[in-house]
Amino acid sequence: YRTNKREVTATIDRLKKAGRGEGQAYRALNRLRKKGKVSGARKWKDPCSLRVIQWNCAGVHAHIEEFRKLIQDTDPDIVMLQETFLGQLNKTPHVAGYNSLRTDRVRQGDVSRGGLLVYFRKGLGWIHLETVQGGDADRLEKQVVEVHI
Repeated sequence: YRTNKREVTATIDRLKKAGRGEGQAYRALNRLRKKGKVSGARKWKDPCSLRVIQWNCAGVHAHIEEFRKLIQDTDPDIVMLQETFLGQLNKTPHVAGYNSLRTDRVRQGDVSRGGLLVYFRKGLGWIHLETVQGGDADRLEKQVVEVHI
């Protein structure tokens, strides 16, 4: 059967009254969803948690369909990509509902390598604190952000 918000809230309340914390209630609800006892468009999340994906994509444009499916299937709050292989001439892939922070590695020859790209769900508060890129010898790439939940 299809559930609605009222049924989901009632299920979570029942689980909490049974002595489970809110996080446990959401995990239990997702287990019921997997067993087909409740359904819905997306997994339910504990509102006090963040869902984060980290992916070494080895070229984001080369795997754009896989990337979009990953976003659709997991509904993350933050997505961190490494080895994006984006250069100055490449556009940042648009993901509806997300803001992005991008750092390209300084180009080496004709090929773009490295690169970092972070997507934050719109409405999630974050501040870009620092970006560090090392020389060719150490190839350090680092983005530092502060996330407010």
